[in-house]
Amino acid sequence: MVKRIACLWIVAAGMILLLFPFPGKTALEKESAPPDRIIINLPPEAGGEEMPPVPFLHTRHNESVDGDCTRCHAQKNGTVVFRFQRIDPPASMALYHDHCIVCHEQRKDAGEPAGPTTAQCRSCHGVPVPDAAPGAQWEKIDFDRSLHYIHEVSDHIVSPDDPSAPENCNACHHRYDDAQQRIVTERGTESACSYCHKSVQTDDNVRSIREASHDACVACHLEKKNREVKAGPVDCYGCHKAGVRAEMPVIPDVPRMKRNQPDAVFMTGGTTGEDKAVYRMSPVVFDHKQHETAAASCRACHHDSLESCSQCHTPAGDEKGGFVRLEQAMHAQTESGSCVGCHVLETRQTDCAGCHDVMPRSRMSENACQVCHNDPDRTVVQDPDMRKMRADKLVSASSDEYRPVMQKDIPETVVIDKLSDTYQPSRFPHRKVMDGIAKRVEESDLANTFHGNQQTLCMGCHHNSPSSLTPPDCAACHAVSGDGIPASAPGIPDLKTAYHAQCMGCHQKMEIEAVPATDCQICHEKK
Repeated sequence: MVKRIACLWIVAAGMILLLFPFPGKTALEKESAPPDRIIINLPPEAGGEEMPPVPFLHTRHNESVDGDCTRCHAQKNGTVVFRFQRIDPPASMALYHDHCIVCHEQRKDAGEPAGPTTAQCRSCHGVPVPDAAPGAQWEKIDFDRSLHYIHEVSDHIVSPDDPSAPENCNACHHRYDDAQQRIVTERGTESACSYCHKSVQTDDNVRSIREASHDACVACHLEKKNREVKAGPVDCYGCHKAGVRAEMPVIPDVPRMKRNQPDAVFMTGGTTGEDKAVYRMSPVVFDHKQHETAAASCRACHHDSLESCSQCHTPAGDEKGGFVRLEQAMHAQTESGSCVGCHVLETRQTDCAGCHDVMPRSRMSENACQVCHNDPDRTVVQDPDMRKMRADKLVSASSDEYRPVMQKDIPETVVIDKLSDTYQPSRFPHRKVMDGIAKRVEESDLANTFHGNQQTLCMGCHHNSPSSLTPPDCAACHAVSGDGIPASAPGIPDLKTAYHAQCMGCHQKMEIEAVPATDCQICHEKK
């Protein structure tokens, strides 16, 4: 037990791989956790007395050895191995204690700052680590399309199989070949690292994503740094400090990834019919190319593999897809990986939230289905080439032209006078507001798709009215309370509440600074 000592402080140096967060809410994921904090928690040893885990600050130890990684890490084939004082697992309590305590004692004998020594077990085990300073919390690195492209075209990365290759794909992407019993690289089979490397090491001995990422990424950065070549960060803060991704270079117009992916695809459900198979619902002709530009990475949709959605999510549900049916996977409003769920998240953006935030999540307009289910011919096309041709044709035929409402049909000013007791009637600049909302919509491909007819924007305020250029007055549903007049029906706010919730809520959600939501006299001139 005595051996389970502070030495575990240096443990983390060999365990930089632990910098990625554990699944679930752990000490590493606390918002106040420093980016370089590693929790060292070894498996229990037979007959050993258990001690609390050791929180280890990697940066402090790295600075104490002047950034010399080899003081704590071994090397293999000229590359640093990010395990403490060893090349291959497993780790042991004795390994950490022997190396950590020896280092601490050597530094202490030399009169240098040192960590705890033998008999000071509790100085490492279970000791709390101070919270990180504001802006220095741990954050997961987002390896998005921009970062991927920077690596793809870097002059300092080469493919081990073909150094003259114009892209660097094979320098990082690989797969395990069962026939050859080894890792191989093959162009056209690239996929996300996390598809094979899970949060923990799997039974087939595939390393965790945390370990694989640090062994590959940090080791590569370190090798470039040692050759005085510009490369990515080699310390914890360089990737995992909160907000650091915002400081990294961003390529605004990233070229399309080359993975033989289709421009457009059919997304279909079950079929019916006897003489001729037809789809139960009009197919969705999915503009795959356009969605690539809108998503941070392929994993935004292809969360478990690059196979088509229907390979895992079948119409009836399958074990491979967790028994989540295809229509559930596409329409789940609370899942960012589904079509509808992703669109719902987008409606929370500033330009959309003013209208969408007050709308019931379960309610869709009568035309919502046809926006996505846009192939009127429900006949099943079996031939792959014919399917591709038909999908490309339908995508090309879809018009992005925005169809505005004629200005003459939009009232310039609407006088709201039903509550004018203390204040003068409010003169609502109806056309100006409508034009402002329309301008924001025109700048969004998603909004243009679902609001191809500007008349649908009227539903943002006239939320329970049929789509019309002459919707009923608000007081048709929201009654004026007081003076013996009955309030609205249960669950429906009275007129004053409805006006303020709608107008003030919109200004707040859309961050309209010119007209503060709490300045009454901007809208109401006092009598």
